[in-house]
Amino acid sequence: MRMTAILMAILVAGCETGGIGAAECGANQAGDLVGQSLIDLTDATFPATVTRFINPGDAITEDVRPDRMNITLDENGVVTGVFCG
Repeated sequence: MRMTAILMAILVAGCETGGIGAAECGANQAGDLVGQSLIDLTDATFPATVTRFINPGDAITEDVRPDRMNITLDENGVVTGVFCG
């Protein structure tokens, strides 16, 4: 479990700073979503073929897909991060 958390932290840090795959899933272009409410994003189009929204406490798979955009949300539905994987 601890290794999973460390791996996720590395993936998040790498993609949010333009790491490998960040351009492939569209995370580079979607960085301006951070700080916006999910309600405000109802008309947004996401460049990724697959977009996953991750709420606090959500269980997520450990598979890594460079084409998948992950959008993390806080308890209020505000985007806290965007990364590939």
